[in-house]
Amino acid sequence: MLKLGIKDRITLLSLLPSEGNIRTLKTINALRDSLLFNETEVKRFGITQDGGQVAWTDSEETDISIGELATEVIAGKLKELDANEQLTQDHVNLWGLFVSKEASEDETP
Repeated sequence: MLKLGIKDRITLLSLLPSEGNIRTLKTINALRDSLLFNETEVKRFGITQDGGQVAWTDSEETDISIGELATEVIAGKLKELDANEQLTQDHVNLWGLFVSKEASEDETP
């Protein structure tokens, strides 16, 4: 379980692929469902959308379950953006959660 704020959830949604093998797509669909905001959250966080801009009044973090395959997909996408010099400030926290975490796990003896 990861604690994710609204900004991270929205940024993650934009990173998720729309193509892949059946296993990956089923995993990504389940993750997408958990990242999307339900009616209760929209009211609680005061989420509004005006055109392409999303705003909110409360930045409470929510526990989101993200499995191993989804973590690999997200880390891969972030690494791809990094290699193409397309990371933005919105990606920095996610990098720490997914890529740095992955690197430290690889170094564990």
